[in-house]
Amino acid sequence: MDAAKVLFIKIGLAAALLAALFFVWQWRASLQVDQPIDRGSSNGNYQPDAIVATHTYQDGRHRLAGTVSLPTPCYQMSLDTRIMESMPEQVVLDFSLAPPPPDLTCIQVIDERDFATEFQASPNPVIKARVNGQDVMIVIDDKAGTLKQQTVP
Repeated sequence: MDAAKVLFIKIGLAAALLAALFFVWQWRASLQVDQPIDRGSSNGNYQPDAIVATHTYQDGRHRLAGTVSLPTPCYQMSLDTRIMESMPEQVVLDFSLAPPPPDLTCIQVIDERDFATEFQASPNPVIKARVNGQDVMIVIDDKAGTLKQQTVP
């Protein structure tokens, strides 16, 4: 074979190899995702798995203190305690969670947000929890060494 033909074949093979590497690099770059996986936290539908609280009762007043796991520290949380007249009384801890604005950059770390509420009710009310209108399990330590799990049916 002529030296020019061998050189031409080598240049052609090198160009084909470079083209193949370029396409593989482009394909791998398209697989990488820069956005975090959305588990319902960015669209306002975040629901914690459970709410954990400690319960005390003294002189007709109940006190619940605990934590709610939020997906970022930038979430806003509020709590409204509602007492329903029935026997036994039903108490609903109604949590409202609001995600941060979409243009706000926020660290992606779980935030264990504290809450506390007091209310007057009979000694053994049924305590339930809701987050953004949806039922959530609440685990209550009644300071007597027993844990109770209560959910809204």
